[in-house]
Amino acid sequence: MIRTKSKTLKTVLALGGMPESVCYAGKKLLTPEEVKLESQHLIWRAGRPKWVEPHPGLVLRFARLHDAPAEEILDFAKNNGMLDLCKHGEPGGHVHPQIGEDWVLSRCSPPAVEGREAVEHWREVSRRLSSLLGLASQFHQGNRGRIEDWRILLGKRCSSDGQWLSSLRAQKATLFGEIERLQVQGNVRFGIVWEHSESEPRSPEVRFGGNGLFGALIAQATLVIVQAHSLLVCRSCGHVDLRKGNAGSEPSKYCSRCGLRAAWRANKAAERQTERRALALAGDLRARGRPIQEIAIRASMARGLSRQDAIEKMKYRRGPKRGLLKPLNKSEAAAYARRLVRKSRSQSELLGGPPRVRK
Repeated sequence: MIRTKSKTLKTVLALGGMPESVCYAGKKLLTPEEVKLESQHLIWRAGRPKWVEPHPGLVLRFARLHDAPAEEILDFAKNNGMLDLCKHGEPGGHVHPQIGEDWVLSRCSPPAVEGREAVEHWREVSRRLSSLLGLASQFHQGNRGRIEDWRILLGKRCSSDGQWLSSLRAQKATLFGEIERLQVQGNVRFGIVWEHSESEPRSPEVRFGGNGLFGALIAQATLVIVQAHSLLVCRSCGHVDLRKGNAGSEPSKYCSRCGLRAAWRANKAAERQTERRALALAGDLRARGRPIQEIAIRASMARGLSRQDAIEKMKYRRGPKRGLLKPLNKSEAAAYARRLVRKSRSQSELLGGPPRVRK
């Protein structure tokens, strides 16, 4: 959908109920060290590239570049990376039939160190992506897409008569097939990222994206077309859930099927895991002959208390009235620590084995 004076791209998305930006854990983009404009071409050199997070409104910003000046396209490339155009002027991993072999496909390899990309090719990719979003907006409104948008999106693959686009069902099937082709071209998929940090331990993360800038654009366009404001992987069932609503609100950790029951189960499981960790630590310290008071303090710290709070807990006990604390003498403190140690099970259970069932 080419932007006109009467309808901007924001208006087109709003009419179709499609968000302008999406919040999700996307793969980082690699921006080259040097990008300059020469004779309507972007000349780039990798040098020491930087990794940047994709902007939530990246796809909307790029879809506006089809009528933007070359300087604006240059700024976009500096901040978000290159399209990695091949010799055919196609972005990402362009898949095409080999010469003389119609049924043998080949993927173009983008340059790795330096390259040269025409500004007009950038405008053409932006024009196709804008038409893709415009067609999806028409479908959400219950209308068929315009033949002009289909010709921009499909190019030479669009027939002259357009009989195969006579029904809305056929147009939807064609659009979804084109989205799948672009996802393959951009290598859009789920991946695991496990970043290393010397200061703090980090857990592996599931990220959704593709190869470079083009993969990020297709990933965001996919979420925008399905009217999803964010994407999450449920911590309970592991299924991918599309979240619709206010993108600025606090993201949920569970899908709509699991809901609050999954959150309650997760909290209880975390409490049990914390208790096992404290008991395992108590058993290990007891086996090494550490003092009873030290075992009790260390076990309380494993449950989430600070050292000062753990020491204070050793000094006092609950009185007959609720909230009243009475100081413990030395024998009562030792008895409390021994009860804690007796709660620890066998060494196999302390190391994560199955719990022992009492008869």
